[in-house]
Amino acid sequence: MHLCCVDDPLLVTLRNMVEAGEVRPLAITLTVHGVVIAGNLCSRAEYEVEVEKRVDRGGSPHENGYSVFHNEMREQEEQAKAQGLETFREAFVHLKDAQYLNVGIAKVGVELQGMPWRGKLSSIDGYSLACLLTRRDSVHGAGAQ
Repeated sequence: MHLCCVDDPLLVTLRNMVEAGEVRPLAITLTVHGVVIAGNLCSRAEYEVEVEKRVDRGGSPHENGYSVFHNEMREQEEQAKAQGLETFREAFVHLKDAQYLNVGIAKVGVELQGMPWRGKLSSIDGYSLACLLTRRDSVHGAGAQ
C-alpha cells in the first residue's frame, strides 16, 4: 500500500488493523473539511453489512442491488490484487453508527442511532480516538443541573 503524503500513518495503521480484524471497531471522531463526524471505525465489510441492513429495512426497490454491487466490487478487487494492480480500497475509511455533529448545537442527521459512513482518508483533517457526545447524550446531560 502506498501512503499519500496527506494520509496520517497512525490513522492508516488503525484502519488497516480494523480491516484485518486485529482490533474491534474503535470509537473515533473525525474532522472532514470542518465537519465533525463521530462513530466507530469499522472494516469495509462491516460498513457494507450496515448499508445492506438499512436498505433491507427500508423496503427499498434496490434491496438486493447493494449486496450484488458489493460482491462485484470485492471480485474486481481480488482480480486486481491477483494481477498485482493497486486497488482503491486503501483510500477509504469506514464508520458505523456515525453521526454528523456541530459543536454547540444538537446532532445533525437523519437517524438518531447513527448510520454507516465512508470517506476518503486524504480528506480527513484531524481525528480523536474518542467519540464526542452532545450534551443531551452525555452522562451529565438531560437531568443534570
